[in-house]
Amino acid sequence: MRGPTILKATDDKTRQLNKHTLLAFSGEAGDTVQFAEYIQANSQLYSMRNETDLSPAALAHFVRGELASSLRSRHPYSVNLLLGGVDPISGKPSLYWIDYLASLAPVPYAAHGYAQYYCLSLLDKHHHPDIDLDQGRKLLDMCADELKRRLPIDFKGLVVKAVTKNGIVDLPFDDDRIVKSANFVRAMGIGKHETDTLVDFNAGSSSQDVRCRKDVNYMQSRMLTNGTAGINGNADLAQQKNLPQYKRTTPDFRVG
Repeated sequence: MRGPTILKATDDKTRQLNKHTLLAFSGEAGDTVQFAEYIQANSQLYSMRNETDLSPAALAHFVRGELASSLRSRHPYSVNLLLGGVDPISGKPSLYWIDYLASLAPVPYAAHGYAQYYCLSLLDKHHHPDIDLDQGRKLLDMCADELKRRLPIDFKGLVVKAVTKNGIVDLPFDDDRIVKSANFVRAMGIGKHETDTLVDFNAGSSSQDVRCRKDVNYMQSRMLTNGTAGINGNADLAQQKNLPQYKRTTPDFRVG
């Protein structure tokens, strides 16, 4: 995207470094492509010279070193990276978060850009160490739905790839799937419902839904009552102490 004009809506912002490692990038258009292809070429050159592939950890530290060197030059790269892969020897998957300041951190999940403000909370809640590919795809669908609902920028879809012990595979993703509005109310439980409850008012009218609706209505009426009592109490206290009572006034915009 350049200004208000969309130049390309199907841009693949990933580069395959070797059979078991994938690099995803975001940032300035020129810096991202140039740096990602530079890392990709050096990784493939190492594989041809030594007849073996670098592990994801080795590639992550190599990328971090190159970013640190460019950061101390006159023309640093403005690029944020996610590097994921599977160690060909141990078979252990890993993910590395790298930013334009050459910070490196191994993480269980990560995001860059505006998406992180919407997706990290979902990832933090639903991710667990024993998650499999199918559960990961469901979690990705949840993140995509959240972006479609709340991201103010036009959301063009996702390019989904999975790194497995057998290599990197492209996964289909339905960008045209209609997302339902999040018509949920977070209500504090009362009585038996002492935990936070998500109430869907479009659901069926079962006894549990009716109880939840009554709890929500009661909570709302109690909040209104407490709010009114607080206002009246402050007014009475001001009268007893002969303090001035401040009232909200509307400015007069009449001309003449």
